[in-house]
Amino acid sequence: MGFDILKGYTKLPRYIDADDSEEKLSVTTEVEIASARCTLKVFIFLTVANVLLFAISIYNFEIRSCKISSAHEASHSGSNPAHDSTPYSTFLDTVDLNLQPHTFNGRLRDNTSIYRMPPSSEVDEAWDYISTEGLEVMTVSSSDILHSFKDPSISVQAPQSWNRGPDAYIVQIDVFHQIHCLNELRKEIYHDYYYPDQQPDELHREHKNHCIHMILQNLMCHADLEIITHNWVHNDLIPEPKTRPFPDFNVVKQCRDFDGILDWATQNAVKNLPGKWNDLRIPPGTRVVPGDGYA
Repeated sequence: MGFDILKGYTKLPRYIDADDSEEKLSVTTEVEIASARCTLKVFIFLTVANVLLFAISIYNFEIRSCKISSAHEASHSGSNPAHDSTPYSTFLDTVDLNLQPHTFNGRLRDNTSIYRMPPSSEVDEAWDYISTEGLEVMTVSSSDILHSFKDPSISVQAPQSWNRGPDAYIVQIDVFHQIHCLNELRKEIYHDYYYPDQQPDELHREHKNHCIHMILQNLMCHADLEIITHNWVHNDLIPEPKTRPFPDFNVVKQCRDFDGILDWATQNAVKNLPGKWNDLRIPPGTRVVPGDGYA
């Protein structure tokens, strides 16, 4: 008996002719061969399709990687490692940063550096020089402002009388403000020398707090990862035990050429700044920013 999906079970014939059997077997074989060939073709097609899809995926991944890399390189104008910690600054392409290894002076007691000496006119002059005091302002283009994630429409434009061109905006280089802030904290150690008979008012305290916070944010932003080793040190000036492990703060770092940056900044700064600054007047129609937090 056989089963018909529509009629149910049906009787099979009593016999099958031999010739018919051979013919049906031949047809069945041909069908099976044709089916196998189709299956092989489908398998080959799917394999090739998967390989092509994989290749396209790899291609797209590489294209995206190249675009990201190109954007990164474009924002840093090359593969100079000295650029890597600064998202954008027009000065990266202008100043020769000249990375060099430098060993810090980490001594606890040291009087060889003028920056650690007690107050004097010479010490103040040295600090003013490395913070570009009086020479801290220079100019950049509106494009440089935009690339620094700032808005030219609220940035102060240099007047034509400064002879800096029609697209010149007033800026400072951050490192010199950081040094200014460090100098302000140094003066607090010698408060009586720098502020004789003067009690700090609210603005004085907030200025120092601003400086502390700016230096802290910069340290946390750059987060130096150089290691500080420890040495066995003998020191008769400390309590027993006189010999104990002590950190070796003479860390070796890769440093930008600060002297070169300082020389470039002073050469390209706006000269005779105090008089020019006092003569600045807001142009008509200029957007004004609320003063909260500025003073």
